[in-house]
Amino acid sequence: MFLQRLYHSFVAAAPPRLVPSQSNKLKVDPPPPPQSTTRLGPIFTIASLAHTHSQCRMFSDMSLDLLLEIMGWCGPHDLVAVQDVCRTLRSLLLNNRYVWRLARANLGLGFPLPIAAPSEEWFVRYALGSGPCTVCRRPTQELPYSYSLGIRICSVSCSYYLLRVCPGEVDEYIA
Repeated sequence: MFLQRLYHSFVAAAPPRLVPSQSNKLKVDPPPPPQSTTRLGPIFTIASLAHTHSQCRMFSDMSLDLLLEIMGWCGPHDLVAVQDVCRTLRSLLLNNRYVWRLARANLGLGFPLPIAAPSEEWFVRYALGSGPCTVCRRPTQELPYSYSLGIRICSVSCSYYLLRVCPGEVDEYIA
């Protein structure tokens, strides 16, 4: 009696046997994809990084004239972003300076490259990028007040302070 109960409880708990005619009807669900345990986003694999590298190789297979024509219609911010993509595009932009001049002309501000600027890229990052205010050190998107002195001013009050309150201390900011 005890053995029968044990046998029936074991058989009832066991999964049903597959009959050969029913095996074609059963479908197995694939396991769910692993979830990222970090809050930083998806986990990058070597395959995804290799895919990104192969996309950069795609640019090296394109015609040089076509790439330079496309880049000639871009603005300076776009060229800085393109230059940071891969080594191939960086070397292409470093060897073709006229693309930077075209990008500066596309911007429409009309200012020339300063004589003391080491490169077009440096000038774009300095003039059109953000930087700290010379007086209060807050980040600002404003164009530099003086390119030659390297002064950026974020507001009218900082301008007033720099030019009216302490004009003798301007030499301190030139460093």
